Amino acid sequence: MARMHVVTPAGAGTVLTDHDNLQEDGSTAVVWVANAAHKYKNTGTELLRIVKGSRGATMTITTHAPDQYGLALPDRTIAINANSDKVYAPLSRGAHNERSGDDKGYTSIAFSNIDGLKVTVIRPNEVAN
Repeated sequence: MARMHVVTPAGAGTVLTDHDNLQEDGSTAVVWVANAAHKYKNTGTELLRIVKGSRGATMTITTHAPDQYGLALPDRTIAINANSDKVYAPLSRGAHNERSGDDKGYTSIAFSNIDGLKVTVIRPNEVAN
């Protein structure tokens, strides 16, 4: 498990491919393993840019929120198409962030197939007037 780098785009623009598959330090590569989770600091505004090569995959997002009876809810899954390059909407920090420990505030994602997988976590800036 690695913590993933979060990109905050610059006003002049940011080349996203420069930030694919990086650990939180911004210089070490994330090594993907099928069905092994990596985490990112989730404020509820981050977009996920996922580039997928051959063969589709299922992205699994760990759910940490209990249902109304205190029982564990199932993890969320999203189908990732083969040969795709898409941006995915922010994930709920209330449902998916860890509640305590060193990873409090982090969300875990894992992929069933890692062929040609590139992930960039993007945190939009506030607009300055």
